[in-house]
Amino acid sequence: MGKLPYYAYFGSSIIYSVPQLHDEMEIYLSLNHNGSFLVQDTRYPLETGSLIIIRPFEIHYLFSSVKDHTDRYALRFPVSFLEKMSTPETNLKKLFENVPHHIMLSQHDLIKFSSLMEDLIAPVQIQFGEDIYRTLLLEKFLLAVARKLHDCKTDETAEIETRDRTIMDTITYISAHYLESIHLDDIAAHLYVSKSRLCKIFKDHTGISIGDYMTMLRLQKACVLLKENTMMVRDIASAVGFRSYPHFIRTFTNKIGMSPKKFVRESKK
Repeated sequence: MGKLPYYAYFGSSIIYSVPQLHDEMEIYLSLNHNGSFLVQDTRYPLETGSLIIIRPFEIHYLFSSVKDHTDRYALRFPVSFLEKMSTPETNLKKLFENVPHHIMLSQHDLIKFSSLMEDLIAPVQIQFGEDIYRTLLLEKFLLAVARKLHDCKTDETAEIETRDRTIMDTITYISAHYLESIHLDDIAAHLYVSKSRLCKIFKDHTGISIGDYMTMLRLQKACVLLKENTMMVRDIASAVGFRSYPHFIRTFTNKIGMSPKKFVRESKK
């Protein structure tokens, strides 16, 4: 059969994650209370039943201590699939674009969603209609998630880990100046804090360095511009703050998993 309309997996090992971003929607389901999950500028402590929605081109990162096992399911699929499922009465794309990043599931919902995920990750059978069957499984799971997201109340949204003011001010500064050549000295001076303390606070909270965050933010902006396909790749590199075109190509390919030109081609499919 052809390519599945989704990528799903179950993970149960100690994980050393790196910041990621991609052009698909992702759903992450935590099966224990180990670790934290960063989405954009917010860190969420993981609990059993944490459901995280990651939208296209959002920086995200799972991190935990060396001793933590992070049991989880994850599913990635194109946003266009939500558009195809939608009707005039039920706009799934709009729903997923506007819900909180993180909600808590009840034990009943966790069992239900886990069972649906098991169906999605089951080995593909080479038989007639398998592609249709897999599409129906994905639709069934997404509809179940959509109903939960639509019905969730304020008290069901997960707790956001308290954010240090220094972290928020750092992210605000980077967001305002990412087009420039930013140095740690500039940020530290702006916040009236030592470089060593600034780096420690940021790494402790987000799990990544300030330099890595700046790089991912620039790549996030680059992905959006590449998707629009109205500028030359070289112009996009400078437009998002990269001073060297070769460095942009190497960094993009390393972090995104493909070259900018291939990313443009894949986006057109």
